[in-house]
Amino acid sequence: MTRAKDAFYFTSAIDYGFQRPSRPSRFIGEALGREPSRLSARLQVIEALQRFQRAPAPADAPLPALGVDDVLTVSYEAIDDYQRCALLYRFKHVLQIPVLPTPQMTYGLALHEAVKDYLRRKRDGETPTLADLQAVFRAAWLAEGFINPAHESERFQAGLAALRRFHDDERAQPAPDLVEQRFSFMIGNDRVVGRWDRVDRTPSGAVVVDYKAGADEEGSGRAQRAAGESLQLRLYVLAHERVYRERPVQAALHFLESGERGVITPTDDSIGAVRALVTSTAAKIRSRDFAPNPKNLRTCQQCPYHQICPSSLTARIATTTAVPVG
Repeated sequence: MTRAKDAFYFTSAIDYGFQRPSRPSRFIGEALGREPSRLSARLQVIEALQRFQRAPAPADAPLPALGVDDVLTVSYEAIDDYQRCALLYRFKHVLQIPVLPTPQMTYGLALHEAVKDYLRRKRDGETPTLADLQAVFRAAWLAEGFINPAHESERFQAGLAALRRFHDDERAQPAPDLVEQRFSFMIGNDRVVGRWDRVDRTPSGAVVVDYKAGADEEGSGRAQRAAGESLQLRLYVLAHERVYRERPVQAALHFLESGERGVITPTDDSIGAVRALVTSTAAKIRSRDFAPNPKNLRTCQQCPYHQICPSSLTARIATTTAVPVG
């Protein structure tokens, strides 16, 4: 105001998006010592914008259902995502919306690459060392998604420690039969695809092993509970049975940080239940049933799309939570 020479203009809009029209502050008149004159201007800029504004895009139309003869390809990840929430499946597997890397993702991928390289070399008759194992881990490590450098360093050291444990345990074990072997089989017109981390050949039969980077406390029993509830293990057993005409005698979840293993023995009932689940889930995907149905609040909290999802339970909690005053 102190730099004005001939005139000084205060501008304001009538509509700021509130329920009532906006009026200039009464303090303007008090500051000037008189009531300022008012000029009205046409909303020429707005009119120009409206004139050249593109027509709104049509609403997202529902996808047509797949025909009975169309082949639908699913994996364990796809089935698990659909079971957690159908809309999560749509975001991830239909729209393929990318997500930012997380600490768990970076950590797990680096561990997985190191273990894969070690087991492949061992299968091929080599004797890889701990230094070899950790070198692959270092090469695969990406400094992405961590809270801060201290968090990254803590996870990196935890990975090195997990690989030391793995190397100590693995040295006395026989070489695996299969490593990172892809599979594909049909259930009706549904193709199921995936990859076994490891399959061992024992005197009593095949054993399927899937490695997990998670930190189950040693002796906690959570590894066994996780294996008992694992859809992935049962699906991988079914895959081995369909591809090789041989049902594995066991399947195991191996937690790398703790070294704990959870083991299951497949049965006709468990394999039949998985086959039925694949068929029923695939039928819903075929019909394009993507209505949001999260299991609970935690499902939404852990979902990478919760910030853009209009049905996220986290948004409802945020809008209904009372904020204390004073």
